[in-house]
Amino acid sequence: DIRAPGTLYENFVKANARTAQRPSLPPQSSRFWRAPVFLCLAAFATIVYLYSPALHGHFIFDDSEFPFCNPTRHAPLSEWLASAGVRPVLIFSYWVNYRLWGVDPFSFHFVNVIIHAANTILVSLVLLRILRFAGWTGRRAQVTSAIGALVFAIHPLQTESVSYVAGRSESLAAL
Repeated sequence: DIRAPGTLYENFVKANARTAQRPSLPPQSSRFWRAPVFLCLAAFATIVYLYSPALHGHFIFDDSEFPFCNPTRHAPLSEWLASAGVRPVLIFSYWVNYRLWGVDPFSFHFVNVIIHAANTILVSLVLLRILRFAGWTGRRAQVTSAIGALVFAIHPLQTESVSYVAGRSESLAAL
């Protein structure tokens, strides 16, 4: 019988009864969301500022091997993906980039910056979650996670994945 003592069902019911008895947290005000939104906007502005010299760069090195630099760039998505091998998400992002803005290197670099900004925000959220699990609360956890995300955003190891169009694969893998 599923409801017999000591069964998984009984343990589940007991666990839910314990969590239902916990006091609820007070409702958060709209001010609760101001700091994270401000941090996200500040991270994006910082990243755009730091990587702005790379936005006007050209296609270099391995970029010429991708379909957007080949005569087959007008091919349908299926042919782009067939040329991708094992990285269809990367090639799909290049295809969307090419279809929306053409072969302008600026658009490819700008999408790399957007992906890096999204990764930075995710790093901040992951660090905040880890710090809260460790018992850190309030402003202390937010500031520490923001500092960790800033280190990720400006670290020299990230330069290639942002300023080098073919480096998008690393940013997408991190995302």
